[in-house]
Parts: sequence; structure tokens; C-alpha cells
Amino acid sequence: MTPQPRSRPRLALLARRFAIVAAGAAIALTLYRVDPASARWLPICPLHELTGWHCPGCGSTRAAHALLHGDVMQAVSKNALVVCGAPIALALWTWNRRRTGHAWTTAVPQRWIWSVLLVMVAFALLRNVPFYPFSLLAPH
Repeated sequence: MTPQPRSRPRLALLARRFAIVAAGAAIALTLYRVDPASARWLPICPLHELTGWHCPGCGSTRAAHALLHGDVMQAVSKNALVVCGAPIALALWTWNRRRTGHAWTTAVPQRWIWSVLLVMVAFALLRNVPFYPFSLLAPH
């Protein structure tokens, strides 16, 4: 069996990265052009449909649409956790990549996972409290 040239894994990595960027660009373009508030084909939140409660992700598609149009305040009113959490997640991913040398690694400290889960549960509970100022956390 002949060994494969070293350039083949590099080409596969570049192809994978290109596919990820292309998929992200296609999703962003779709979200930019389609208003999630009026699109009937986008999925609805099953938790909200069954219980009336807002999960931590409720409003995130509308928030992404507003962000792509440059309306940060509208995005925050839809889902503050996604708007504030995305830059933090990007910063942590960049820091972890520099620390480990790998773009995608499972070497995430367990305390980070528990912290994220705690924040998501707290956000879900607080955004369903029907009193001011917690009612501002619900998508509107």
C-alpha cells in the first residue's frame, strides 16, 4: 500500500472549513432575507406551544434576524441571552483554541458546562416571571 501524499488531509480540512463557512453564509443570508415573525415554515418552540413558557432559546431566530439588520436593541428585546452570550462564547472559543491549539476540542472545563447550564436555567425561569423587570426578558 502506498502512503497518501501529505497534502490530501490539508485539502480535506480546507474543504471542511469552506463547507462550514458556506453553510453559515447561506443561513445568514436566509435569516437576513426572511422575517422569522411572518415565516410559517420556520419551526416553533415546542415548549412554548405546549406550556406557554419561554425557553432560553425562544426569540433567538428573531434576534439573529434583527442583528443581521443592525438593530441591536430589537435583538436584545427578543433574546438577551443569545445577544450577550454569543460574543462571550466566541471569545471563550478563541481563548480555548489558542490555549489548546485545536479549533474543536472536547477539553472544556466541566465548570464551564455547569455554569452555562445554570445561566440558561436561571434565564428561562426569570423570563417567565410576569412582573417588571423580569417581563422585559420575555420575547416581545
